[in-house]
Amino acid sequence: MKSSKKIILAIIILIIIIILALILREYIILNTGKLDKSSPMSREEVVSLLDAGSNYKNYYFSPKELNSKDNSYGTSETYIKDGIVVKYLNSELFTWENYNTNESLSFITKDGKKYVGISHNLEKIPNSQNGVDYSTIAEAEHYGYKYKYLGKTDFEGRDSILIEMKNSGSAIRFTIDKETGIILSRQDIYKMFFITTRITTTNMNVKIDSVTEEDVVRPNLQDYTVLE
Repeated sequence: MKSSKKIILAIIILIIIIILALILREYIILNTGKLDKSSPMSREEVVSLLDAGSNYKNYYFSPKELNSKDNSYGTSETYIKDGIVVKYLNSELFTWENYNTNESLSFITKDGKKYVGISHNLEKIPNSQNGVDYSTIAEAEHYGYKYKYLGKTDFEGRDSILIEMKNSGSAIRFTIDKETGIILSRQDIYKMFFITTRITTTNMNVKIDSVTEEDVVRPNLQDYTVLE
């Protein structure tokens, strides 16, 4: 009888140790460090800041997953200047978009031949910074996310804010430049019950006011077969 009680007690102690270890693990991997929470921003204020970022006229970004070994999607680079957006995929020209004239060019190489698709119906995607989506913030209710302001921080020398959008199975943390409203990084946190199973951190590698006219000049289509 005594031995049975000892076994039950040992099992209870082991369960408590495991639970405490999991709680400590969650605290360590999700800890944001010391943040300035003196001037919190509402979700509506953050959305306004992000909308300003979507209209910012001069910056470059090249997103990179810091803790991922999967490079199957390759490397992308995006140049934005005065309403013109140019994207490269694996150093090859992918799209050229002019939001001043609504013209877009899409490039593809097939069987050694170069093709370009031309459209004059270009429209801006809502809740997006040139492909970087923030609809989970702007339409939180629709996607089932709850907003939380985590505080002000310094991100690579820029004054920024850190926010979190959370639902039952995941959370997304955005680092946003406080001056321009541009998203600087995104962290996707996946959970099973209350246990974090995976974290993906993407640094956008943003360079503000770095794009020149030469970076966004309309490509010469002389070597391409044009597809309207």
